[in-house]
Amino acid sequence: MIRLDNWWVSLDLGDRVIGYESDHLHRRLEIAADLDAGWAVKLDMALGKVKNVVDLERTGDVLWVDLTRDILASDGLYRCQLRGLKGDTVA
Repeated sequence: MIRLDNWWVSLDLGDRVIGYESDHLHRRLEIAADLDAGWAVKLDMALGKVKNVVDLERTGDVLWVDLTRDILASDGLYRCQLRGLKGDTVA
C-alpha cells in the first residue's frame, strides 16, 4: 500500500507498478493518508510532456481512484505527485 505521512509518500517496492496501458476499472489506486477530512487531494501525473490531473476520492483514511483507460491512456513510466488543497493552502 502507498502511504502518505506528513506529506511524505512511501511505498513498498512491490507496489511500484500500479497499472498497465488501457486498464479500465480493473485496478484501484489506494493511498493511506494521515490527513484530516478538510483536504482535497489531486494526483498530478506526467508522461513526458503530457500531463493529467486526477481527483482522488476518500473513504476514511484512504484516498483512492479506480483506474480507467483515460487515466492510463499511454504506455510508459508516469511521474506522479500528490497535491493537497485546503482553502488557500496548497501542499
